[in-house]
Amino acid sequence: MKLLQLEIRNLRGYSNGKLSLVRPITVLVGPNNSGKTSFFLLLDWLMNHFDVSGFVNGAYYPSDKELALLKPARETGRNARRLSLQVRIDDQQMYQRYKCIDGVATLRVDLKTTPKPIIRLKLGPPKRSDDWVSSDLAIQLIKNIREKVAFLHVPAFRDVKSPRFQDTLRNALHAKLLVRGHASARGGTPGEYRAIRDATTTLQNTAESLVQSLWEEISNHLPPGLARQAQFSFNATNQDVLAFMRDNVEFKLNTGDHDVNKVMVEEVGSGLQSLLDLAMISSAENNGEKFQIFAIEEPEAFLHPSAQRMIVNVSVQPPDPLPRPNAPALFGEPAMVSILSNYGRDTTRLAG
Repeated sequence: MKLLQLEIRNLRGYSNGKLSLVRPITVLVGPNNSGKTSFFLLLDWLMNHFDVSGFVNGAYYPSDKELALLKPARETGRNARRLSLQVRIDDQQMYQRYKCIDGVATLRVDLKTTPKPIIRLKLGPPKRSDDWVSSDLAIQLIKNIREKVAFLHVPAFRDVKSPRFQDTLRNALHAKLLVRGHASARGGTPGEYRAIRDATTTLQNTAESLVQSLWEEISNHLPPGLARQAQFSFNATNQDVLAFMRDNVEFKLNTGDHDVNKVMVEEVGSGLQSLLDLAMISSAENNGEKFQIFAIEEPEAFLHPSAQRMIVNVSVQPPDPLPRPNAPALFGEPAMVSILSNYGRDTTRLAG
């Protein structure tokens, strides 16, 4: 399964716009507030935030936040407001199901703002006879797309103190802890899982032992015979212990001789912050074997030389743990600039 093209009609600042997703590198160039980020935001919403479980009798009622994202910046009259995603389907047995034309399915996300805002999902080109009940097959298609493709949006503002970076770090830690800290029916029970299980049992027994004497103190102040016995139970699970471990990990880095004792991740420079952001959101534990599409706003913000070299690697010959070969990279540029990375005598031009 491969994403081919995104088309916007009368959403945000566009009356009609298209973005190809098949090129290895795509650079969007234009002045500020010209609509470059709109493509990234709409794809990010569709691939990562659109709640496909939120349909009620085939209807999806967008939240105020979603409406603020989707609504056009200008009056569109009775013109359709639509987001269309073209997808190449690998399984020929699914061609008819998803109304494919030459192996390509079109997923439509239509928005109607009056009398009450509503969103519908449909397959294929629009028809006058279409009702406002979403197609079950269209809902299934977006679920299948999300299982196969990861869309990774890296916004222009990258700061390790921001809530977004902290969420990325928490998700990466949680995914890593789950890899070996969770029982697997096929792979057997890893030693780390048994250690966490035993630690949970030890905590349970210790906690209950420590507080059990509290009942004796309480019962001494109650009328005789009112309550004969009581028990305190420690109800934490393995998942609670994993969450505790995740939330109490301290992340320090050594970046050179000047910080041999390591510094907190919040104290590192902006270039390394950008690399950490990229590396974490593209980790295998976060995205499995999904095909990855990167959308990076203002790549010139990667000011540190090591970060600029990483931009080249992402775009030309991606190494692990960054995007796998053939993973498209989308860049949003505020002006006609070039990002250069020097390797001895060689200079690679990325965007211009």
